[in-house]
Amino acid sequence: TAPALANGYVIQAGSYTDPAKLREAQAKLDKAGFKHFTQDAISKSGAHHTRVRLGPFATQQEATSVSVRVNKLGLKTIVIKPT
Repeated sequence: TAPALANGYVIQAGSYTDPAKLREAQAKLDKAGFKHFTQDAISKSGAHHTRVRLGPFATQQEATSVSVRVNKLGLKTIVIKPT
C-alpha cells in the first residue's frame, strides 16, 4: 500500500513499463538499503506503468538529500511535494 502524499514529500525513482527494468531498479534500491514502494499508473496514452517511490519524508530537505543518494545508484529521481 502506498503512503499518502499528504503525509510528506515522496521521491519517484523511475516509472517503468518493462518488468525487468522495474525489478532492476528495485534491486538497486534494496541492495543500497532504501525502503520503497510501487504505484501502478496509466499514462495519458493509456499505457500501464509502475512508479517506484520512496518516502514519505517530513521535509523537502530530507527528501532532496535521499534523492541525491538514489541518483548515485543510476536512477533518475524527482521529489514530489505533498498535496
